[in-house]
Amino acid sequence: MMFTLGYDAEKNRVHFVGDRMAMEDVPVYISELKEVLKQVRPGFTGLTDLTGCRLLTQEVVQELSPTNELAIEAGFSTTKKWAYVTDSPVFKMQMRRMFGDFVAYFESYAEADEYLSN
Repeated sequence: MMFTLGYDAEKNRVHFVGDRMAMEDVPVYISELKEVLKQVRPGFTGLTDLTGCRLLTQEVVQELSPTNELAIEAGFSTTKKWAYVTDSPVFKMQMRRMFGDFVAYFESYAEADEYLSN
């Protein structure tokens, strides 16, 4: 497992940084996400940095798809989208398949942070 998942209480933001997500990582990720979501306040935002991540298998995509529902149930912002940092067109396609219009894409962490902070 090669990811970190955390919560920034000051910004009320969930952060994910990863360079790998295999099927064996999915249950651990979902378990950690549920714990992090217990800490958030309503209106929280999310930032995922995939700049170092390898592509996901279809099985992983399928297993991760319901996680946006967990975020919505926990009070995810209704005025922002979850910000993803990636310059990979393939990742963008995978994220669209998983989450639809739930996410916005940026090529740098700074751009994503600025979007979520305004």
